[in-house]
Amino acid sequence: MSEVIVKAKQGLLRGKVVEDVRGEKHYAFLGIPYGKPPVGALRFKAPQPADSWSGVRDALEEGNPCKSKHSEKFHLQGDEDCLYLNVYTPQLPSLTPEKPPLAVMVWIHGGGFHTGSSTADTYGPFFILTENVVFVSINYRLGIFGFLSFDDPSLDISGNAGLKDQALALKWVKENISAFGGDENNITIFGESAGAASVHYQILSPTTKGFFHKAILQSGVAINPWAQGRHLSDELAEILKIPGASEKKVYEELMKKNADELHELQIAVPDHFESGRKRPWVPVIEKPSPNAFITEDPIEILKSGKFHKIPILMGYTSREGLLMYAFSTMANKSPIIEDTEQEVPHFLNFKKGSPESKKIAESIKNFYFGKEEPSSENIDKGILLTSDTFFIRGIQSAAKHHVKSSGHPVYLYRFSIDAGLNFLKNRLMKLKESGTCHADDLGYIFHSEWTPYIVPDSHEDIIQRSVLRLWANFSKHSNPNVGPKDNLIKIEWKPIDQDTLHFLDIGENLTVGVDPDQSRMEFWNKIFKGYDHAKHYNVLCYLYDKDKTCLSLIYAVIIIELFFSVWTGTKDEMQFSPIIETKQGLLRGIVKDNTYTNIPYFAFLGVPYALPPLNDLRFQSPKEPQTWEGVRDVIDEQPGCYSRHPIFGSIVGCEDCLYINVFSPELPEKKVDFVPKPVMVYIHGGSFIQGSGSLELYGPEFLIAENVVLITFNYRVGLLGFLSLQDPSLKVPGNAGLKDIVMALKWIQQNIASFGGDPQNVTIFGCSAGAGSAHHLIASPMGKGLFHKAILQSGSLFCPWSIGTGYVDHLKEVLHITNEKDMLEVLRSIPDHQLLELQEKLKETHGNLNKRVHGPVIEKNNSGEEPFLSEDPLDLILSGRYNKVPIIIGYSNREGLVYAIYNKLSDGTIQQLPSFEQIIPQWLGYPNGSSESKTIAEQIKRFYYGEEEPCMANVDNLYLLLGDSYFLSGIAFTVRAHVHTSSMPIYLYRFSIDGRLNLYKRSLNLEFYGACHADELGYLFKGILSKQLTPNSKEEITMKRMTKLWTNFAKTGDPNPAEEDSLLNVKWEKCGLNAMNFLEIGDDLTTGKNPDYNRMSFWDDIYKSNPSTSKHFIVE
Repeated sequence: MSEVIVKAKQGLLRGKVVEDVRGEKHYAFLGIPYGKPPVGALRFKAPQPADSWSGVRDALEEGNPCKSKHSEKFHLQGDEDCLYLNVYTPQLPSLTPEKPPLAVMVWIHGGGFHTGSSTADTYGPFFILTENVVFVSINYRLGIFGFLSFDDPSLDISGNAGLKDQALALKWVKENISAFGGDENNITIFGESAGAASVHYQILSPTTKGFFHKAILQSGVAINPWAQGRHLSDELAEILKIPGASEKKVYEELMKKNADELHELQIAVPDHFESGRKRPWVPVIEKPSPNAFITEDPIEILKSGKFHKIPILMGYTSREGLLMYAFSTMANKSPIIEDTEQEVPHFLNFKKGSPESKKIAESIKNFYFGKEEPSSENIDKGILLTSDTFFIRGIQSAAKHHVKSSGHPVYLYRFSIDAGLNFLKNRLMKLKESGTCHADDLGYIFHSEWTPYIVPDSHEDIIQRSVLRLWANFSKHSNPNVGPKDNLIKIEWKPIDQDTLHFLDIGENLTVGVDPDQSRMEFWNKIFKGYDHAKHYNVLCYLYDKDKTCLSLIYAVIIIELFFSVWTGTKDEMQFSPIIETKQGLLRGIVKDNTYTNIPYFAFLGVPYALPPLNDLRFQSPKEPQTWEGVRDVIDEQPGCYSRHPIFGSIVGCEDCLYINVFSPELPEKKVDFVPKPVMVYIHGGSFIQGSGSLELYGPEFLIAENVVLITFNYRVGLLGFLSLQDPSLKVPGNAGLKDIVMALKWIQQNIASFGGDPQNVTIFGCSAGAGSAHHLIASPMGKGLFHKAILQSGSLFCPWSIGTGYVDHLKEVLHITNEKDMLEVLRSIPDHQLLELQEKLKETHGNLNKRVHGPVIEKNNSGEEPFLSEDPLDLILSGRYNKVPIIIGYSNREGLVYAIYNKLSDGTIQQLPSFEQIIPQWLGYPNGSSESKTIAEQIKRFYYGEEEPCMANVDNLYLLLGDSYFLSGIAFTVRAHVHTSSMPIYLYRFSIDGRLNLYKRSLNLEFYGACHADELGYLFKGILSKQLTPNSKEEITMKRMTKLWTNFAKTGDPNPAEEDSLLNVKWEKCGLNAMNFLEIGDDLTTGKNPDYNRMSFWDDIYKSNPSTSKHFIVE
């Protein structure tokens, strides 16, 4: 058999047969695309999954390497279209289905993040395949292509695209490797140098959870100084001869260049490769965003223990620093370290030339060289120095951190053999100095074009097979000692424990020992103890040292003093790591500093308010959360519900998402005179298909300054939240997402008093679909007693997008399944990403002509559980059978600008409506194309455009039309309906300020008049897109006005201040039967009556003219 075909998720692949070094047959599938080519608009950005293909795709040749210089031959190679991987396997389930799946080893190549590829010329797996494993190698973007970063969120280039490529490849392996005979639940990632640091970054990143199960790190970790980079936009601007240019301008200039020109630009940025400097074009710490790979310093992640807990095998070569010696000699530079100050690690943050830096440099020189001056006579001392600063110190430190926090074994090795297979020293560089060079271990793992003939049973052969056996044993069993019983492995390699740094020396023989290179590591430990720049919580990470010395009283005092330095209350009021008792158990929160007021507040993040809706609970109504024993840490947010990010469009979250965040300015513990605070519960928007309560958009700093308790939370969206089946036995009646909100509100009623909140004074508020959800809660009997006021921002249940279909009819067409039970089995069997793909295949109507696919439904089945909505909410409101509470409701003056976000053409113009009929509300009952529908469509066109045709010159008319039909007409009707059916006050506003905090308009660079849909959120919440507030600017003044109005209402049911307030210098009147009073929130606060009267009257006339709707839509 010369070729074989395998079915991957994207399509069929044709592979070929290859042989290992023993002549045994294996199957190779080469050049498999795992990501879309990152070219054009995708250049520099996070990778996208590869497209599917039809027919059989040849996987017979390796894919392009990524653009870079060849790591051994130094010529420029590769292409931007380079996201490919290779799979080698001894077996295929299609040919031998009886064989169990094999352990999988995924190789991430090194090359300093600037060079390299997965080619078999360098990394031939023909040794590895003899150990009966599946081998995968990947390409990822390098240099400027893989590690360009900008702070400007609108560019969506936060950095680390190369690491994100690796993560996408690992996801591909997880999803597809079973088709190649691999075990998707036994994946080991391994790499050398920058490949090892990449492996470490994958362990540290929260984005790769579940993609792998073990790791091997050869000569590299994320805390090595060469693995941490800097942002380069200012340097690029200088090189591009546009000094001081914005990041957007720099990006535009880069996009004009071809790949070769970009590579020339890359190497124009000096890479000094010194411990004392951060490097260019390597991983960086990103600002929090949906596409972020890593947002904290790796050392902080290690100390906090917030990484993937897996077995690890890691180590280094005895003379790693021979690499720097080789670099110097190749560049015709002196290999002598003439300035030991360059070896002072950059993360100590001492400026070169400072007294502290010079003092450390002198200590380094004295320790490594004694009374000698660095020279050619003591070159080995310099090699040891660079070995330690660049590699060994960081590797040993990382190993210890993993042992302290992981609970899984960590095996440490030192590679010291000096023989013919030493890859870099003897095969490439021909170095004469003693010791084992960086990358020398590669020759014992990979069969490359540099591999010499190996004499069977020679010393090199035995060591090579021993190393490979250890690596394979670990990959298969998480223990390098467990494997075939033969004479290769005759020692027991112990993992590191809390007391002893066990290690294996791979030299002329395999030997074991403890504390390798101890005296040199103790020197560096003293350096770091003497210059501890760690934050106060880092001290807590070392509760004891090697001899179990307890945390000293001095350290405890330091912690307390550091915390009190930002606390404005008394010491009796202070709580560090506050603990709260809830119905489910004890919670430990965190104290955060309000970056706006500098007054600390209490945060409890990621509190479960319901059971994870997984497996059989997928699509069902939420269930009560479980209780727990002990104290549960709630100091980090949990993921949002699985969906696309509402701004960036990337896939975020997971199905285990029913979590709540509580922010409180004060806790009631032990305070007799404590007065509970009003509670404000924010319901996020996102068209019922996306969004979360994440801090990245909804930070509490502005609102909590007004002395309220703020709550944000997640609820299920899309198919997961709004699937509705008619068969009552299936227990999926619909509105699971709204029932999640009800469950969250019940949790608040049961528990909020413990956080300082008043359960009898709860205000729900939301924007867009969040406002629609809040209005549905007002209409639903399930909302009774759970809240006491409501704020509806740019949405109500009378907006045409607020009612959905429940999906079933659309799913029948796509799945070709008519039986609901069969449909549910399919929907529960597919993973979340396929469910989202299915959801996005369902044809959505963005006009008013039909009900939306997505969103709340009127429940029709009798499943035995309480329905959220069993009647038309319109009938509930108009008959007065709803939860009557005070309401604030309003809109932005150009709601329709949101249309520009999704309908902007490549030339910058806005796509016009294909037909005015799509604007006609579906509840008028006129079929598309009917004479009545055409007549109303003509009336709409004439009213908004007169005799003009729609074009860019009158595009503002389009935004008014869309805003009116999607939002304003429904909001105006809501006001009238509540005024006529409730004695509770209702306050109307129009938001018209156009400032730097307008959330959507500024983040998406919309250059049109007016305030866009959701723009007011930037004045209520502090998020990652928030601009710095200038004191007394219109943005700060508006923020203060809105937070005061909103919180005044939450406190008393009246947005007007109880006492005179210079910021709120007008009286906001409630709406009455004869006057729709409103507040204009613009550069100033002004009041008026009947906003946008002419346009609203036009829509009223349309509803009046229709017999089936006049009785509903016009409240006399």
